[in-house]
Amino acid sequence: MGSLVTYSRPIRVTATGVALNRPTLLSALAVTGIDRDVLCILRDGGPTGQILWVSEGDNGAGTNPQSFDPPIRFYHNIHVTILTTGTNPYNGVCLAVIEH
Repeated sequence: MGSLVTYSRPIRVTATGVALNRPTLLSALAVTGIDRDVLCILRDGGPTGQILWVSEGDNGAGTNPQSFDPPIRFYHNIHVTILTTGTNPYNGVCLAVIEH
């Protein structure tokens, strides 16, 4: 049997919905607001699941990167709610999830 290699991979999200539909660990995120402030709400288990993290990307300050050590555990899935997205296609959030 081979050994398990752990690594982070990015998931870019620009609209509200499930970012990853399985249990996972979140090691980092970056919220980007190019033409407006972007509010990002991360929930475990869908749109009515428990809120685990809230972050904002300010269009005046650019990207708001955050890392988590230890990572945040999502037991069901990662559901992302993005508010005030504006019209720029680069508005949104990039999640770094830990994979095996």
